[in-house]
Amino acid sequence: MDWGNTSLTKEFYKTEGFPAYSAAGQDGFTSTYEYDTQAIIVSAIGAKCGRCFKADGKFTAIKNTLVISQFHGVLRDYLFEIINHENFWNKGGKGQPFIGVEMARIEKVPLPPLDIQEKLVAEISPLTNIEKESVVKIKNLKDRIEKLYSSLYGESKDSIRLSDKNIFNLSIGKRVLNRELDKTGSFPVYSANVFEPFGYINKLLIKEFDKQSVLWGIDGDWMVTTIDKDIPFYPTDHCGVLRLKDNTKLLEKYVAYALNKNGKEYGFSRSKRASIDRIETIRIPVPDIDEQKRIIDIILPMENEIVKLQKELGKIPLKKKEILDKYLK
Repeated sequence: MDWGNTSLTKEFYKTEGFPAYSAAGQDGFTSTYEYDTQAIIVSAIGAKCGRCFKADGKFTAIKNTLVISQFHGVLRDYLFEIINHENFWNKGGKGQPFIGVEMARIEKVPLPPLDIQEKLVAEISPLTNIEKESVVKIKNLKDRIEKLYSSLYGESKDSIRLSDKNIFNLSIGKRVLNRELDKTGSFPVYSANVFEPFGYINKLLIKEFDKQSVLWGIDGDWMVTTIDKDIPFYPTDHCGVLRLKDNTKLLEKYVAYALNKNGKEYGFSRSKRASIDRIETIRIPVPDIDEQKRIIDIILPMENEIVKLQKELGKIPLKKKEILDKYLK
């Protein structure tokens, strides 16, 4: 086991060559390779710390990954199923979790006879194939959505600054104390991670939910999403909320795309906060409203399909655990 050694450079983003693995998985290509073997790549730092990927043949691993390339008395695919769980790993760090080489080497793995490993892998393989197919489908759908939005964004001739108070209402939520959270609460609470509520509460900050809301994370990894109308929620002081006062020029889903795109270009992150003052400086293109409606009508079924696929993916770890428990208990 050793560290990936390649630095992240422009060459890493070649469209052909040898697969290059980062903490996010197979994330590009390089013109040279470091390994020519069967391996497991482990994300060793950050939010995806502990996530694993299989690599075969010639490939490169960048820094912040661990490479397991020698297997003695254990099948690679069996080992992958055992360690590809966040809870398997003991991690260091508080704000930024990490796995070191020496930390990884002391981890213990159950080692049944090879015939049991083979049976376990054979039973899990169909689930793994479904995972792969679903991930590819989701990526293809997201790529199609990106192209549609990008085309819409690029066709715009006019633009509007987000500080225009005739069109936009920007606000920040309010701090939520732990004692205010309730597991059985009625309303989800969104913070810097606007994709998933970090808890529930029994009060509201916003009183009207007759329009869609665009949420952005103020001081975490840059994230933007929309919340459909008639869905009450509570934003914290780490969550920004954008609402349209005027829907004759813009639709919320397009605004969310444009805000996300600009936020990436601005470099909003944990260290560069997406404060309201900074958000207000953003100017977004304004496509024809009928074209916005047409494109979004095409996109909505794709987004619904992504949600469906993600739900199915979410069930697979439990199914795999049931198989593991059957053979390892």
